[in-house]
Amino acid sequence: MSLTDVRLEGRVSVVAQRKREMRGLCLERRNKRSIKERSRLDKAIVSRMTGLASFIYAKAVLLYMPTGAEIDVRPLIQASLEAGKLTALPRCGEDRSMTFHIIESPEQLSPGAFGIYEPESELPAYDPDDAAKDLALCVIPAIAWDRRGFRLGFGGGYYDRFLPGFAGAKAGLAYEEDIFESLPRGRYDIRSDFIVTEKGVRTFSYG
Repeated sequence: MSLTDVRLEGRVSVVAQRKREMRGLCLERRNKRSIKERSRLDKAIVSRMTGLASFIYAKAVLLYMPTGAEIDVRPLIQASLEAGKLTALPRCGEDRSMTFHIIESPEQLSPGAFGIYEPESELPAYDPDDAAKDLALCVIPAIAWDRRGFRLGFGGGYYDRFLPGFAGAKAGLAYEEDIFESLPRGRYDIRSDFIVTEKGVRTFSYG
């Protein structure tokens, strides 16, 4: 192993450790929010999202089922279905693979390998190559975000593998207090195009 490889490996391990520490702090704070407070904030965030042109004009919307104290995006799933949009949710494999499958009803979801509700395996898969023509929107789960649009995920790397091949808009949903000045990030972390909070919308440039 070269000196460069040693330095790179050391940097990766430092970033990974910082991410673990931040996850613990953010999850602890998230779990302390009351159900009533989360419900109020979630409704405001979903309302803002459904009013955005990125959602209104999207032909395809890629979402996920919330778990634990995550922002409740189930009303967003319902809004997408009622608007007649192609609505897809992810199936995650134990090999860390992830594919999105198209649903027509929440009843087509069932507990998956990690206990999270996901589409049934026989449902048609969404082709990310269609994202550009579909004006597709992918709503990405995260524990926290920073002011440049980078996210702190749950550590599985599923979206880090999926997003480089996705040509549509990438959006995050967040509570305003969960947006930090900066977060630890690795070389493969993907920036979102915008974040929606209960207070407004933050957009990011790539310059």
